Amino acid sequence: MIEYFNPTGIDTYQNIIQTDGQLIHALNVYQPGVGVLAKRPGNIAFLNNPDSAQVQNLFAFGDQNGTTLNLYRASGSLLYYSAQGTANWTICGNGTINNLNHVGHTILNNTMIIGDGAGSTRHTTNPGTSFTNTTNAPVAQYFTQYHQRVYASDGTSSVLTYSSYGSADNWNIAVPADSSSFVVPDEGAIGPSFVAGDRLNITKTRGKMYIWDETSLIDTTTKFGPTVPWSIGNIDENWYYVNQMGIFQTDGATRTVLSNAIQNQFYNSQGLGASDQQFIKNGYGYGDAHKWDYFVSVGTLTDSFVGRQINNAIIKYDYQKNTFVNWAFPTLPTAIHSYIDTNYQKQLIWGDVNGNVYQLSPTATSDNGVPIPSEAVFLFTYASQYNTFSPTSAQTIFGSSYEKKWNWLRLFFQPGNEVNIQYAFSNGMNYQHLKWSEAINTRTQGAPNNYWQVSDGVVEIRFPTNDPNFQPRSRFLFLRIYDDSDSSQWVYRGAQIDAEIQDIK
Repeated sequence: MIEYFNPTGIDTYQNIIQTDGQLIHALNVYQPGVGVLAKRPGNIAFLNNPDSAQVQNLFAFGDQNGTTLNLYRASGSLLYYSAQGTANWTICGNGTINNLNHVGHTILNNTMIIGDGAGSTRHTTNPGTSFTNTTNAPVAQYFTQYHQRVYASDGTSSVLTYSSYGSADNWNIAVPADSSSFVVPDEGAIGPSFVAGDRLNITKTRGKMYIWDETSLIDTTTKFGPTVPWSIGNIDENWYYVNQMGIFQTDGATRTVLSNAIQNQFYNSQGLGASDQQFIKNGYGYGDAHKWDYFVSVGTLTDSFVGRQINNAIIKYDYQKNTFVNWAFPTLPTAIHSYIDTNYQKQLIWGDVNGNVYQLSPTATSDNGVPIPSEAVFLFTYASQYNTFSPTSAQTIFGSSYEKKWNWLRLFFQPGNEVNIQYAFSNGMNYQHLKWSEAINTRTQGAPNNYWQVSDGVVEIRFPTNDPNFQPRSRFLFLRIYDDSDSSQWVYRGAQIDAEIQDIK
């Protein structure tokens, strides 16, 4: 008997035979603790829908004492605000933008400056509900505050312009003002920038990255920068972004590719990954970090190992546990934003192509009334050591590639959980060819033949041996836990499996 009490995240990059009990498909689940897997929380409707146009941006501006907050949304050709993040969306003064343009922003000394890369750059204070055109400021879409200046770029050129010291709305170049600009060389236009390691990290649309320290411009000699400009988010000192090769992390000095475990979801030999299906060209890749998670929407993807297509796919990276799972909402996020509300609570909101905005709610069991399909698929090899000894010899047999007679499976859930369970025996690893058992529903107390039971969150399955076409003998055991409910959640804590290795000479 082997215990599997440490479910982690998806990993179809490492040779699956080397990892017993690996999670190979995970939809709408998360890890609320180490060694625990649970169905994700749902979403609730957030505020009104003022125009039914695609939501391009969501951002917040709070005052310095934390009592006043405005949320902003850019959708269609208008910029809206919500007072305190609770009132209905209202059109901002001077809030007309180019239709479907993204609106960038930053805040310096209680002044927020915004731009859509086409119209006039504007600013507001305190936080405000009306915007003033910013004299002498360049037309820009990306803004970053660094060392008491605002740095701005338009997304189409290689010119980076910065404001006068200490001011977001003073872009004069005459003394005593000292606004100026410089060119960032090499291919591509300047994209978004961010501050990491006390340096301004400047990105370019072809993947180049530079570092600026107010004196020197340093080429980081990489082409693996963020080519999806709205995917950038940070957890503490670590910044995350997406390009065609995967999800990367940087602290301003060192870049690391994080997404090896789910490389098949970005590109694979069957051309079914997110990058293979050109999610960048299609305008996907909206991301942000919330609490200890980084989220990025990637459209439609298929992990070639499992062959399961996920629509409206979101990749979720858990910073604390260094693991990945997939989420999917009824509609694909076109803007994601995490902020602190006036009660000092972290909130995650997101908008879609229809102009709706939703809020992630820890108590919601549906997506605004729509059932949440959740699923976790594990592959077991029973690869623990099986020892046999005789007076003349001792040997250790690893069970990965041997056939086994599978005796029973015991699963541990939160008491009262309702899920469906299926299993499949296979000598191969082609997921599409698996023959699954009939679904076992833990809500039903009993079953034909009475070979499984539920008691206080424990599900015990005794594999039947009376079906000649479904014998419990194989190299691999697949386990599927799933539901499609709008009224319940579940928590999975691990499994015990008993089998006998068939040592055939």
